[in-house]
Amino acid sequence: MALLIDACRTYLIAEGLVRDPRVAGSLPPCWRSPREGTPAPGDGTSPEIGATIVVGLFPSAGIARAPFDALTLRTDGLDIRIRATTAPGAIALDDTIRTALMDKRNWTMGGLTIVESRLERPLQLIQSDQQGFDFIAGYLFERLA
Repeated sequence: MALLIDACRTYLIAEGLVRDPRVAGSLPPCWRSPREGTPAPGDGTSPEIGATIVVGLFPSAGIARAPFDALTLRTDGLDIRIRATTAPGAIALDDTIRTALMDKRNWTMGGLTIVESRLERPLQLIQSDQQGFDFIAGYLFERLA
């Protein structure tokens, strides 16, 4: 699954939507399965944490193949968590990510061949607190097994 997460982050960076957390910049940092969850915007003193918006990618449930299915395709899930100081900022970033990832066929995402990608679960609010808003959206990627 890490390959899918790496490919997605590489693609979103190439599209100019996010940045690698190790690289300074104004774009939101995009973390891959951060151990303690997606950091809150401005959390801590490290410059890697975005001041207003942060993205985290996590593996999620895909769709299992039927028993004895002769197809060589697999469908894996990927959750995209967006933490932001404002809800409109998170919604705007989700709109651009959604345009970049959903309803595409036979394309290359960060060096990985994707047969089809689609939105599984539209953006939804998980919680809001003093640190901001926490949203999640889910995508499915069909690829060669």
